Amino acid sequence: MPSTTRSKAARSKATKSKAAKSKKKKSTSKRSKKSSTSRNPPYIRMVFEAISATRHAGKGVSRAKIANYIKDNYDNMAEGAQFNACLRRALNDGIDRGVLENG
Repeated sequence: MPSTTRSKAARSKATKSKAAKSKKKKSTSKRSKKSSTSRNPPYIRMVFEAISATRHAGKGVSRAKIANYIKDNYDNMAEGAQFNACLRRALNDGIDRGVLENG
């Protein structure tokens, strides 16, 4: 009887190892797909580009114009709370660093 128990255990190990290998293969293929997509630059850089591209005659650019420029010119930009939070954080960081001026 011990020989049949070992064979069942060996079969279950072989089945588990095949399943584990197939899971590993699937996860590596997903990583390659994600890395091939283009990424947008950081929000602070997008803000700089929006300010420099907008005709403002030295008076500054509104937050709404910056947001519209970013949404129009960059792909896969989420609209809603996440976008607003990231934009607000980038503007506040720029003001804190002294690169942007609140007006």
